[in-house]
Amino acid sequence: MTSNETDTFNGIKLLIEKFIETHPKVLNIVTTNYDRVLEHLLAYENICFSDGFEGKTLSAFDETNFQDKNIVNIIKVHGSLNWFNVNGEIRYLSNQITTETPQIVVPSKNKFEETYNTPYRELIQKSDILINDTLSFLVVGFGFNDKHLTPKIQANIKKGVPLVLITKEITSSTFKELANAKKYILFEEAEMGKTRVIYKESNSTEQTEEIIEGDFWKLNNFMEIL
Repeated sequence: MTSNETDTFNGIKLLIEKFIETHPKVLNIVTTNYDRVLEHLLAYENICFSDGFEGKTLSAFDETNFQDKNIVNIIKVHGSLNWFNVNGEIRYLSNQITTETPQIVVPSKNKFEETYNTPYRELIQKSDILINDTLSFLVVGFGFNDKHLTPKIQANIKKGVPLVLITKEITSSTFKELANAKKYILFEEAEMGKTRVIYKESNSTEQTEEIIEGDFWKLNNFMEIL
């Protein structure tokens, strides 16, 4: 990762640093992404993290690698581009192998069957626990289309757990799943250089919409107001 690339992802860096600056200095990130942007950025910034593997070539998944202090836990519920099947077991490799197929869960009719296996089963269970225990949600670029994560999130926001979403465009699925939410604030792109902010207070039955100056639907800019 070059210095130019770290500038591009500076919002992620600032976000992570903000959330791990207080005791017990732990941040849990549940993601459906396969890429390794988070891992590369955290390694570059010398921030301790775990995706459930030890970070060593051919290491196996062990959920005890997730800790509850001084760490960023990355819960990759759909796998990663550097996880490969080695003799019937998913193993970690530091680099992607172009001649082999990475172990990722892609949208298909076999998606749920794949998640019954290690490490997906444990990762989904871990994500369920984290979602159920959270006091608030910060959601970045998620369209609420995942059938594993969405029902758990929906159940909690219906109880009053607040949610903040930043994304380029709010999907129809998002509005559907937030229909019974009690408190949220959503940021999406409006016209050039502006952001549409949609929010609902816990004591209100209606949502409010405003257009503000600035691209605050972008994480780098959002961090300026967080």
